[in-house]
Amino acid sequence: ARWHARLDPRTRSIDFRGGFSVEGLASENKGDDGQYDVICLLEVLEHVTDPHSILSSIHSLLKPDGKLFLSTLNRTTKSKLVAIWGAEYIMRYLPIGTHDWNQFRSPKEVQELMAKNGFLQTDVSGMVVNSP
Repeated sequence: ARWHARLDPRTRSIDFRGGFSVEGLASENKGDDGQYDVICLLEVLEHVTDPHSILSSIHSLLKPDGKLFLSTLNRTTKSKLVAIWGAEYIMRYLPIGTHDWNQFRSPKEVQELMAKNGFLQTDVSGMVVNSP
């Protein structure tokens, strides 16, 4: 992403951050008004033990009109077959044990988590991974 951003003068100043937790970043910026226009939390929520902590931290980091883009696996039979059995056990794309189906969340559960942490959900879309 950094390399790609350097190609366009309009995106050269993007501040890419990584290598630490969202909670750590929020702690560093405690007392500051939100500073980020956009935060992407993609395929992470199903791996965290405390989703409230990460969502609360993200909320504190966003500007008042900032946007959170969140994606996570829905807890369905299909997701268990594809993400766990297919990707982990059959195709071996991921190490066995990467996913715990009980940590997957339904769209309603995600909406409730977001609301409890100060977010207003504006759009819900399903996504499917296509083979290259």
